[in-house]
Amino acid sequence: MGMSRKPTPGEKMIGDLLRKLPKNEYFVATEPRVPAPGGSLRPDFVVISRRYGVLVIEVKDYLEILEGSNQKTLRVRTASKGVLTLENPEETSLNYAHALANKFQEFEELMHLWEGKKRLVFPYQNVVALPNIPKSEVSYLEKQGIFSQGIVWSRQTFSSVETLKAAIEALPWRFKPTHLLDDTVLHTLRGVLDPQLVVRDQNKRPIGFLSISQELLTKEAVEAAESSTVRLVRGVAGSGKSLVLIHRAHYLAEFYPELRVLAITFNKHLAERLRARIEPQEVEVSTFHQLCVQVLKASGIAWHSPIRRDTFLQEYVRKNSAAQALGVDFLDEEIGWRKDVGLSDNVAYLTAERKGRGKGLNREGRMVVNATWDAYRDYQNKLAFRRQPWRDWEDVVNEALHLLEKTDHMFKHHYDVVLIDEAQDFAPVWIQTIKHVLKPNGTLFICDDPTQSIFRQYSWEEKGISVRGRTKLLTVPYRCTRQITELAYSLIQHDSVLKQLADEIVSPNMDSPFVLSGDVPHLAPCYNEAETITRTHDYVEEWVGRGIDYSQIAVLCPNRNVVKHFAGLRQKGVYVENFEKMKGLEFQAVVIPFLCRSMGNPDETLDDEALSHKRRRLFTAMTRARLLLAMTYHGTLPPALDDIMPHVFVNV
Repeated sequence: MGMSRKPTPGEKMIGDLLRKLPKNEYFVATEPRVPAPGGSLRPDFVVISRRYGVLVIEVKDYLEILEGSNQKTLRVRTASKGVLTLENPEETSLNYAHALANKFQEFEELMHLWEGKKRLVFPYQNVVALPNIPKSEVSYLEKQGIFSQGIVWSRQTFSSVETLKAAIEALPWRFKPTHLLDDTVLHTLRGVLDPQLVVRDQNKRPIGFLSISQELLTKEAVEAAESSTVRLVRGVAGSGKSLVLIHRAHYLAEFYPELRVLAITFNKHLAERLRARIEPQEVEVSTFHQLCVQVLKASGIAWHSPIRRDTFLQEYVRKNSAAQALGVDFLDEEIGWRKDVGLSDNVAYLTAERKGRGKGLNREGRMVVNATWDAYRDYQNKLAFRRQPWRDWEDVVNEALHLLEKTDHMFKHHYDVVLIDEAQDFAPVWIQTIKHVLKPNGTLFICDDPTQSIFRQYSWEEKGISVRGRTKLLTVPYRCTRQITELAYSLIQHDSVLKQLADEIVSPNMDSPFVLSGDVPHLAPCYNEAETITRTHDYVEEWVGRGIDYSQIAVLCPNRNVVKHFAGLRQKGVYVENFEKMKGLEFQAVVIPFLCRSMGNPDETLDDEALSHKRRRLFTAMTRARLLLAMTYHGTLPPALDDIMPHVFVNV
């Protein structure tokens, strides 16, 4: 909050010193507008101390206080106007403090009962700051009864942050709070002092206030969004990457309305959230696959929902013993990967580098994949010959790319700016497609975090984009508590694959005072599957009993087979999905059931790439939780989870 006029030298010096106070304990408002009868008041500074209360400071740059002063008026010498007779600033500061206290009393969350009467939960205190007057003169005026004892600060008070802190502690506070002001009180106080921190609903009604971390996050997002040099925003989980993208969209719509802007993300859930938060109608919001569908439709291609490969593969594997050894999921992912990278040639596939598979891919295994590939392609060709739907989602992407390579397509070079959220999961062919809809001199604005790559793992070099020197790093994990963040990062800190991507990985700044503290995540061992399900339900109901709405709770499952056990919770409004459906979402509380299955089947041997992929999925699930996290399992935890044990409370 800035001053409405140019500050005096004393105000500037004191303001600079106040802002050096520890930010996790003090909040400083400069010239806040305080409603009062007959108009509003503007005290020079209001300081909120978590430990002591609220402090109202009136600064006067008097050079000297002269004889003839009394409790009502002071005769003073000033630098610009010489000798003046003015109201005693102690009276002024006291009026400010009373007016502010009256405003605070309008908020129930700032009040409590004390000896049968309602009063503020914190004390407030007025202070006069005289940065040019020595302590000896202030002491003399106190003895004369012109100033009250202990509320006028002299020049010596402002010699350092330490002397200022000591002066705050020594004030004659009306009472000493028994504990630090909690977040609810702090955020309400800040909201009263700064209306910009008020959060409003769709009808513009106030419903709460931004926390300090949310305020800082918003400011950081705006700064990154308005930078003309930033092209890649890379940040830790919960650092505000999507918020940066949203502010970028608003910024472009306001200052460059003539530009055609597309905001694009991974799945429909993310797109819906972006669409709800990006107000300007001039900005299009879409999933990547919705963009590809538009490209096909614009070419006159009749649209049908894509076919599911697993439907074909289940029947194929049932009849083919060699394919059974690899399994439906493995073959499904392998065919998808080949289509993603454009590897249709069977001979080339035999020698292609293929990392990230849980099962070894020797020549014999690749021959099985080739046979499955040929059978699936024959199946698709037959469907096409019969004029039946034949495309899967990878075909939709590849066909869209092929159409865009034609110079006359209406979506060719259609957009001036493309904003990509959750870009870590965009395959190279996706990026190629996006580059074709972007004008030759257009701009890509990208947000990503490789530690949350749960579908694909490609470097930006592999994707054909240079981001060197155009990267903004967001390091403070604002979303999650310190305990959840430490747990999640313990899971991936020794990951051998992520270590190879060290240049693209951002480490969280756990020393930031704006990382919230909370409960230690729970790990609940169970005897069997039935108890695992029951304990998961128990956590949800316990949290609801603590005041968390069902809609703010998620049950995130390692695979689709587990989801069915929690249909009842879904009916109550709990978000119940597998890991693949959780991108970009966040909740106050999260349960991860069947943790024992998070690293795959116990008898499955995973290579480093596949194990890294499993860890990243679980990491992403953990970091969906803002305040509370619990995990349930039965049997034996996979050895890959050993590193999390020091960071959990084992709830037997």
